[in-house]
Amino acid sequence: MLSIVIPAFNEENILQNSIDQIINWSKNNSIKLEIIVVNNNSTDSTEIICKDNLSKYENFKYHNELKKGKGFAVKKGIKTSSYTKVLILDADLSVGIDQFDLSWLEYEETCIVGSRFIGKVIGTPYRRILTGKIFSLVVKSLFSISVDDTQCGFKYISSTNIHKLIDKLTVGNFAYDIDFLLTVKSCDIKTVVMPVTYVHNNESTVNIFKDSFRMLISLFKLKRKNFD
Repeated sequence: MLSIVIPAFNEENILQNSIDQIINWSKNNSIKLEIIVVNNNSTDSTEIICKDNLSKYENFKYHNELKKGKGFAVKKGIKTSSYTKVLILDADLSVGIDQFDLSWLEYEETCIVGSRFIGKVIGTPYRRILTGKIFSLVVKSLFSISVDDTQCGFKYISSTNIHKLIDKLTVGNFAYDIDFLLTVKSCDIKTVVMPVTYVHNNESTVNIFKDSFRMLISLFKLKRKNFD
């Protein structure tokens, strides 16, 4: 039994296809799962698509999260999940659902983090790859984290205390991934890094320059929080 959490901001062009892919994958592999899409202040037809899927798929549900930020959306999704095994995916499935290894469902108290750095990237501009690696070096210099690609959206966690764990998260912006991994570590949950294949989406809403600056500011704020 698996909960799949998808944070969504203005994803009208890709969301339906991603939902259908996950449903087909679950049927082909006879996996009981639920899909939880968290609409994070979208201004397009993302919520309409979510409403349509309520009647289309019985194992689909969605929520609105008014606090802006991917971290808040992920937190809402996990808090409302029915199961203790949760897979977090980006709405565009840049790392596809087919990369989830069914054997992971047997793991307990484990967090699996996808890594593009030891895996494969397709169609990603070089400046994004370079920026990501520089960001990784900054993260490792500030925090005691063994994960190289902290920002990869593909994360799986299995923990009987997952709903209590998620209450400890406080960061809503892009630095939420760091907060998530630090919290997992503090709860003595084993972290495993796995190579993944990442396919770049040209419709990404991330601004590589503006958002990188914001992420750096968020990192220093998070460092101060953990230091205090």
